[in-house]
Amino acid sequence: MHDAVLVGAGGGIGKAILIRLIQQAQINKIHCFYRNPDSVQLLSDKQIVHKLDYLQINESPLNLDQVFGPVKYVIIASGTLLASEQSSPERSFGEFKIKNAQEIMQINCFGPLMAAAQVLNKIDKDLHTRVAIFSARVGSTSDNRLGGWHSYRISKAALNMGIKNLAIEYKRRFKNLCIFGYHPGTVRTPLSENFISPRYKNKVLEPESAAGNFLHVLNKVTPSDTGRIFDWKAEEVFP
Repeated sequence: MHDAVLVGAGGGIGKAILIRLIQQAQINKIHCFYRNPDSVQLLSDKQIVHKLDYLQINESPLNLDQVFGPVKYVIIASGTLLASEQSSPERSFGEFKIKNAQEIMQINCFGPLMAAAQVLNKIDKDLHTRVAIFSARVGSTSDNRLGGWHSYRISKAALNMGIKNLAIEYKRRFKNLCIFGYHPGTVRTPLSENFISPRYKNKVLEPESAAGNFLHVLNKVTPSDTGRIFDWKAEEVFP
């Protein structure tokens, strides 16, 4: 029996992943982190609710007193397209505001990396733990042909570098560990619904399918894959 850590369990994809984890007999407890845990409706007695606000993670680190391992999966499935004061992503640098970019960077990059690092300091170094941090293909500089969405793209590009750095550092101490980034594709969630072009409607994944794709990749990766970024087809996303 193993435990799992799921950050972003209240999001569209995160909740679908939570349901899948609950169904796995080998998972004992699932430590779920939410920004607003008071409104969470428990789905199973496996579910343990914790509070995590990326905007305050330096002052209020993760409460890991109840996370005792052995932790098999660490899943960071959180993120944002917009800062709290934005109505749409920037299409030009004339719309770029540092305050908004800093908020998005904190939520999409610094927060996830800090959360992952704090959990990694609690796990059993001999266990084959897999750490997945949700990123996005738009963070790939080699794949960027459209530009725009500046704060979001920049935050995901920085996150991809952070994942690589994290993987290099912890590989020295945890030989059986795999830390990887994951691009889930375009998934129909409240986060993305308003930004899906009509011509791509039929290519959008539903959260349940996205969760299944993710778990397939999660169980496929090995320690030799640490530091890499994969998409929902298990194909590598390059920087």
